[in-house]
This record gives sequence, C-alpha cells and structure tokens, in this order.
Amino acid sequence: MRARIDAGLEGLGAADRQIAGARASVGARGARAELERERLTRARIDTDVLRGTLEGVDVQAAIIDLQKTMVTLQAAQASFTRLSQLSLFDLLR
Repeated sequence: MRARIDAGLEGLGAADRQIAGARASVGARGARAELERERLTRARIDTDVLRGTLEGVDVQAAIIDLQKTMVTLQAAQASFTRLSQLSLFDLLR
C-alpha cells in the first residue's frame, strides 16, 4: 500500500514539474510577445511622425528650393570649369 502511495506522490510531483515547466514556457512566450508589441507600437509611432513630416512639406516651396540649389550647383560647376582652364600666364595678363 505504501509503495502505491509513494508511486502516486511521485507521479503527482512529476506532473507538478511538468506544469511548472509549461507555465514558464508560456510566461516566456508572453514576455516575448509583449516586447514585440512594444517594438511594433514604437515603429508605428515613428512611421506616423515620419509620415506627418513628409505630408507636411510644402511641395511648391520644396521644388523652388531644389531649383535654387540646382542653379547654384550649375553656376559653381561652370565657374570651376573656367578657373581650371586658366594658367599662371592668364593670371599675369
């Protein structure tokens, strides 16, 4: 009789350890899921901020600024081309 009780208690102990292991596994998965949810929330917020920045751009003003920059670049390139063709004799004249 005592052997049967001991075997039953051993079975209950093994079942208890198995349940504890399953709980730990579920807890770890839950923690990972929570971290992933927080990461996705931060990514969504960052995306919303970026979208707001992009949508808030005045397209006409941006195009005008780009054209001004391109004209300045072209002028700088043209003057560099002229200056690079000069020699010391040209400067002495």
